[in-house]
Amino acid sequence: MSDLFVGEILILLLLVPVLLRPFFKRLQRIEGIAILPLLSLLLAFGVIAAGGLRFSFLPVLLCLFIVFFANSIRMVHLFSGIPSDLYSIPSIILYVLLIIMFSGTLWCSIVFAPEPNRISENETSRSFYTESFSVGTKVRFSVWEPVKREVSNVEGLVIITNDSATGFGSRNSTASILSENGYIVIEGNSISTHDYINPLFLYPGIRKPLFLLSRLFPFIEIIPSAQEIAIVQEKSLGRLVSWTQNKFGKTLPLYIIAEGDSIPSVASFFRNNRDVFAGISCISNDLEIKNTFPDHLVFVFDASGGSLPSISSVYPVCIISGSDSNLEGLGEIDANDVLMSFLLGGSRDVNRMRAELIARRILSWIRMRSVYGFEGS
Repeated sequence: MSDLFVGEILILLLLVPVLLRPFFKRLQRIEGIAILPLLSLLLAFGVIAAGGLRFSFLPVLLCLFIVFFANSIRMVHLFSGIPSDLYSIPSIILYVLLIIMFSGTLWCSIVFAPEPNRISENETSRSFYTESFSVGTKVRFSVWEPVKREVSNVEGLVIITNDSATGFGSRNSTASILSENGYIVIEGNSISTHDYINPLFLYPGIRKPLFLLSRLFPFIEIIPSAQEIAIVQEKSLGRLVSWTQNKFGKTLPLYIIAEGDSIPSVASFFRNNRDVFAGISCISNDLEIKNTFPDHLVFVFDASGGSLPSISSVYPVCIISGSDSNLEGLGEIDANDVLMSFLLGGSRDVNRMRAELIARRILSWIRMRSVYGFEGS
């Protein structure tokens, strides 16, 4: 059961006494029930602060706001010492309609509930760090690693760069699988006043929903230009590589997994810094992205077509395709935000099977690359 689904159920449970109060005398005598919508609203803000605003959460949020405003006069009466247990016939009709809406919201919460997070086979840990790079620029890093690791037992370092619409945490299944197999996995989330021109895009909580809306309504120009996005992604990648090398050194092989609009910045970085990465894996169904990398250095593989051939490890760049094309570049959105997945024409990733398949293919390629892939680089 995901944290979002638990939060949604708690919010809705707090609204049950509020909606049933007009029909039960015992509930009408409990004045404190009038404050429950306010507590639900505070809990909703906590859910958003903890996990970001997901489109699957919008039905619950909309229901909560409507109940909150419908009950606002009774909250004012409670704080003013005026009785809040008087319900007229129009009020009762309103609450009947609210119960119908509540039932539909509960149905949506169950149908579009996120898939549970993957449980690691081996013990892993996840740590967070915040680093200031300059005035107005901070980066929050997420580090997955095996528990009780020793430097001699670490297989390598893996950086994950994400699409602007997802941010870090969008490929947690991949991070989990790699870390339980001996790799340290690093992601970064930049907050900088020097990146985007529009100050709204400074905050990931606002930035990510706007980018997702642009995928849902591509005819509405609400996001920065492709050139501006590419510049921001290049800055973010530079900070991520710099921090990783400063913290973990340069002796371990460094791999990178790129997705969505972060791929062009990775290709640009690779052209100018050929020796930094031991291998680059891109998740994309757009096979034209291979043209952004130097010629003859890219291997393209369909993840649904069987095991990776060993010849793939000779190439320093491997493009993994075969995921749901409607959700290209959006990480595990088909498991994390199922409603948005359906709106984009995708489907639910039951038990995160598609995500795990891609993660296993990437792990296989990195392992083969580390064993005998460098000869052809």
